[in-house]
Amino acid sequence: MIDIKKVEKIIAKRKKEINFLKNNEVLAIAIKNKRKEGELTQSEIAKGICSISYLSKIENGQCHPDNYYVKEIMTKMGMDLSDLNNKDYLFELKFFIDLMFEKNDLEMKRYLEKFITKGNGASAVLIRLGGYLYFYSYPEALKEIIVLNNMLKSLRDYELKALMYFIALYETDKYNFKVGLNYVEILSRFSVEHLSLNVLIDLLKYRIHVYLNHPILAYEMYLKLEKAINEKMIFTRLYDLYFYRILLLIFNELYEEAQIYISKISLFKNAKNNEIYLLRGLIEKAYGNYEEAIEMLGMVKNNFKDESTIYILECCAFMKNASLFRHYEKILNAKEIKSDYLNVVMKVIESSLFDDLYNIKNTITQNIKLIETKSKYNYFYKIFLNYLVEFQAMNSKYKTVMEIQNRLLQK
Repeated sequence: MIDIKKVEKIIAKRKKEINFLKNNEVLAIAIKNKRKEGELTQSEIAKGICSISYLSKIENGQCHPDNYYVKEIMTKMGMDLSDLNNKDYLFELKFFIDLMFEKNDLEMKRYLEKFITKGNGASAVLIRLGGYLYFYSYPEALKEIIVLNNMLKSLRDYELKALMYFIALYETDKYNFKVGLNYVEILSRFSVEHLSLNVLIDLLKYRIHVYLNHPILAYEMYLKLEKAINEKMIFTRLYDLYFYRILLLIFNELYEEAQIYISKISLFKNAKNNEIYLLRGLIEKAYGNYEEAIEMLGMVKNNFKDESTIYILECCAFMKNASLFRHYEKILNAKEIKSDYLNVVMKVIESSLFDDLYNIKNTITQNIKLIETKSKYNYFYKIFLNYLVEFQAMNSKYKTVMEIQNRLLQK
């Protein structure tokens, strides 16, 4: 994945270089990207045409180059005017992010199909990356992230901000919540203004705080987003705001209030049965109605499929239904890219199916660093610690029990 420290250095450098990519931006990006695609050095391109320092200024948009030099450089790299016209899709990238914000699935599919063959300009790659993430094509998204990692220094501020958002989204979708939060935090250093992107970033931050079970921080983000949504009348995202609010209520065992909110969002025009099934399934599970919970959670698809399957495995463990557990376990194991954290969760739930506290304890202690890095204080973190309490109490280690219980209270 892209190194956060590397991005921080790029941001710091750009604050000092006021003129960075301000002049002849399309030309600068096109020449630099074409040279890197051909794995050519500045020395190789500049030889016989101009000085290396002059070529560097052209690539960084820090001068108005003479047409003679531009023509010679482009000829040497096999470029023509179409390279300049087709390499710059910044406007289209912003429009694509507007579509993401509006949840315009049909138009986004059309746009993604259009840009699959639009070359390797940064904005075109970012459009593909955003589209793959939106439609849950994670292997393809990962390939585009690798491509963009080699283009970091040539990305414009807006492109870099969009990339950091997409990576934060990728990590969050893979249940790497704390890693996702690290990428989100770096986005506050960008001064780029674009309402759609900025609200998407805040919604992602809100979602991460919900899953990490940070109720105070999540509620602060909720109030901020509710105000922005009502002031700007961007109601397409009001549903998301309430959806994650309900999840937070469920994670904190406030089921009656959660049911009131579920009734409200069910009336929304853009309400999705997929997400309503997840919420109702979680409440049924909380009340011990495991068969009803499995029925609801089994109807969940797309981005919440993995999550709902994990909750189904929990229900199977509570019911001691090993055959049903194996059925849903196969579904998760068939995934092309699966989170290490999900593997740990599955192992713990599988051990609970057979009341194997010793194996639960070993799985948790062997993976404690991963657990605390990815998900400290979230729903499963609390379950893990409660299992450790049960194991230590069984072995009469009451001092250890008190220490673990104190960790639970630190949330």
